[in-house]
Amino acid sequence: MLRHAARRLATTRAAAAGGRSSRALSTAEVPAEAATDSAFAEAWKKVAPNIEAPATPMSLMQPRPPTPAAIPSKLTVNFVLPYKSEIANKEPRTPTPAATPSKHTVNFVLPTSPRSPTRRRQSALAVHHLPMGTIAAKILPWEAPSRETLLRTINAALDDGNVDDALQAFANYKTLHGLPEPRVLDRMIVSLSYASSRRWLQRAFDMVLSVYQCNDNLLNCGSLMRLALALARDQMPIPASTVVRIILESGKLPDVDMLTMVFLHMVKSQVGSYLAADVLCETCECFLEQIGDRRQLKKLDPIKSNVTLFNMVLKSCVDFKCMIKAQRIMELMSLVGVVADVNTVAIASLVFEMVGQRVELVNMKRSIDSFASLPFIQHYIYFYGSLLNLHFKYNDMDAAAQLLVDLYRQQKSRAFVGDSVHKQGVIQIGSGNLKTGFRIMFDPIKVDKGFVLDTESQFGLLALIDGNIRPSEKVLAKFIVGCLKASKVRALSSFLITLHKEDLKGPSHSDVISACILMGWLHAAHDILDDLESAEIPVLICTYMSLLRAYEKENKPEEVNRFLQQIQKKAYTMADFHTNPSFTIKDVAKIVKDEMPLRNSSLLSSLVEEIEHYSSREHLTFEFNNSILFFCKANMMDDALSTYKRMREQNVRPSLHTFCHILCGYSSLGMHREIAMLWGEIKRRLEYGELTVDRDLLDCLILNFLKAGYFARVMEVLSYMANRKMYCDKWKYKQVFLKLHKNLYRNLNLLHEKTEEQSKRIEDVRAFRSWAGDYGYVTPQRGEEKREREREKEKRKMLRHAARRLATTRAAAAGGRSSRALSTAEVPAEAATDSAFAEAWKKVAPNIETPATPMSLMQPRPPTPAAIPSKLTVNFVLPYKSEIANKEVDMVIVPATTGQMGVLPGHVSTIAELKPGVLSVHEGNDITKYFVSSGFAFVHANSIADIVAVEAVPLDQIDPAAVQQGLAEFNAKLGSASTELEKAEAQIGVDVHSALNAALAG
Repeated sequence: MLRHAARRLATTRAAAAGGRSSRALSTAEVPAEAATDSAFAEAWKKVAPNIEAPATPMSLMQPRPPTPAAIPSKLTVNFVLPYKSEIANKEPRTPTPAATPSKHTVNFVLPTSPRSPTRRRQSALAVHHLPMGTIAAKILPWEAPSRETLLRTINAALDDGNVDDALQAFANYKTLHGLPEPRVLDRMIVSLSYASSRRWLQRAFDMVLSVYQCNDNLLNCGSLMRLALALARDQMPIPASTVVRIILESGKLPDVDMLTMVFLHMVKSQVGSYLAADVLCETCECFLEQIGDRRQLKKLDPIKSNVTLFNMVLKSCVDFKCMIKAQRIMELMSLVGVVADVNTVAIASLVFEMVGQRVELVNMKRSIDSFASLPFIQHYIYFYGSLLNLHFKYNDMDAAAQLLVDLYRQQKSRAFVGDSVHKQGVIQIGSGNLKTGFRIMFDPIKVDKGFVLDTESQFGLLALIDGNIRPSEKVLAKFIVGCLKASKVRALSSFLITLHKEDLKGPSHSDVISACILMGWLHAAHDILDDLESAEIPVLICTYMSLLRAYEKENKPEEVNRFLQQIQKKAYTMADFHTNPSFTIKDVAKIVKDEMPLRNSSLLSSLVEEIEHYSSREHLTFEFNNSILFFCKANMMDDALSTYKRMREQNVRPSLHTFCHILCGYSSLGMHREIAMLWGEIKRRLEYGELTVDRDLLDCLILNFLKAGYFARVMEVLSYMANRKMYCDKWKYKQVFLKLHKNLYRNLNLLHEKTEEQSKRIEDVRAFRSWAGDYGYVTPQRGEEKREREREKEKRKMLRHAARRLATTRAAAAGGRSSRALSTAEVPAEAATDSAFAEAWKKVAPNIETPATPMSLMQPRPPTPAAIPSKLTVNFVLPYKSEIANKEVDMVIVPATTGQMGVLPGHVSTIAELKPGVLSVHEGNDITKYFVSSGFAFVHANSIADIVAVEAVPLDQIDPAAVQQGLAEFNAKLGSASTELEKAEAQIGVDVHSALNAALAG
């Protein structure tokens, strides 16, 4: 409105001045005689009649001299400002050019208002006629006031704490003059970083992104780190990590102390922990890339000396089960040369326990044992707990017994050898005999005060009492249960004998035997008693009596008589018995029955809890995984796959660790095709619930698929993560895409004649780019891509319209009946014939009876009830028979590909594809179960469900032994398959038999 009003005013004034426009006058428009702006003078007199009218640009112009017949030797210049005439009819001393000049004479008048839109247009006109060298390196004179004014506005607003005005002035400056100098940007970012509102932090982050997209050289590392710290403190880990990554992308190294503070806040959340681990890896790799030779190793000192940075992120990886990232961080610690402390030893022990690397913990024990008498012994509780837990998982009771004895021995005070304090320990990662192994040196007397680790065992196996590490009742219960279940009673007896002979403060053998008696393990208790007698260790008479009463209670007369004889032989050496030579078995039995009290054990509750969680085959999984991990670290993938094959042949279920080890092995060798096949196996096991979903594993899959260019697989994994609401790191995936496939989209798009595979590849790349967003991409010919998408869109639109017209035409020809498949709702309420077909038939063959058509074979549609019926009508049809026909049931559950789907009366119309699984029909309290191979389920609005299966059999008619045998056979075929056809057939067999096995089990 203001612009229109100004334009009308200018038009009115021009008309009043005899058609003279208000724009800048050229020389040809200057009147031949001096003139004044009469319209302005008249308006002035009306407003201020007693004050002389001021001069106007028109009155300052000299009369136009006549045009000479020949070109003069001098150029006359008039230079007028709003408040004075700078140059009037001046002839410069420039010599007359030999030819006609290429520049014309231009007179321009600047308006008095600095904010007039005409000023900007006239300034642009002046710049157009000036040589380009005059504006390349300095600010033009008429632009300086605007720049300085906006900069002063920004500074004043920031000084007053008025963020809104500062942002508005910054936006105006960017619109008029582009980005300001780095000093202004730094102050804007820092001021917004100190704001208390999350909204201002988000605005600061958006500003950084916009500047990074235009010119990342304007950003300062210090101000960006302050912003990252503010974002992390406000629990915004994704923007915080992005800011740090912008620093790394620019080739700069962030301040390590500031980075430590950023990670301190990021690791408090799961997403922040994922991002902190990735950013730490990227930071270490950025440091290592700048090391050309050994003379530049000093560049590593800032990150090398900050062990707290690694401890925080590594501990968060343990807390959130990021197994792959934790291993990568430890390898980078070795490459950077970080000297670890006692806290690192504890966290590395947890990482090894999480991965199942018992050999690495055993190697660490050799270094730690020499420092066992130091005051920092309490910090090693995590190490001993992890090693002890792995001994139990590997079912190695002898090693567990030896470790427990060592812990009890440490409670005795020993003289400390001072030389050992100067030694450094070693954390060996992988085998020391392999080139792929890594080492981290640690200082046993170094504890970083910037990171405090709890001194309580994570597994509850050990406890810190009076400065000593002591096993808890839980670990003793684990040890007893493990020994008895593994038939290693001798290891338990040897442990008790060692404790007694060395006078160690451990559990008494009487408590252990009493606990076994109370649990009903009488033979084990008897064996321990015999071993103790052989070692000449005295046992309380009440222990004998408890076992004898247990034998009597279970009505075992033979064991009772033999044990009474054993007690009679020992009675003469026991202080509890005051015997004489005529002491008989009957006397012993009388004492047991009448005089000896029952003995309880404090281990009973712990034993009951541990026996419920004991798994007899868990150690086999750990042993196989350990072998697979060794082969994968050594790049011996054939041996790793052979071990995996034996694992399946012995019906040992692979765990998440199994696939993580194989995936990392494939990834280190760049075997992307094998990774794609491995993803199929992982996906199948995830669907059947045999594996737990792990983000670390899926993240590694996406990175490998991106490197290989398998964008269909990338989108498949991303969709899987999105359905389970798992965080996807768009920045990381986007940067990998730009690094490896920057020109891939353009090269495919330039082909005019594309194959079907290339077209599909283009769609996959587009889908990934659409998911990741356009920010950060340098994609040429974007207009051509847009036009291509529009052409394809128009083509699909034309095809839809053509199909619609064809359907309309055919429907009209058939009397208004559409030719598409009939649903239940479209079946006529009464039996009918296809009249159009019958008429056409009579014209062709009038003497032959009209054959039946599908329309005539359809049963009349039952009416849709007004209210939901109480029963569901089910039709279950196989290719060779009708299993259920028009049966009214309460509910049916079908194994749909999207999951188990229950259908009740009144269910909405649905079509579901069936997968191998159990179909159950509920009729009152009776449940009939069928195993179906595949098919479809059609649920109609009138509470009728039609189920069509390729094959089905009642579940009670399936032989479990035959299923197990078939599963083993197809697993063997899958492992030995050499062609794609054999693999596909074997995979189908494995899927079906696995589903049969799951159905029988559940």
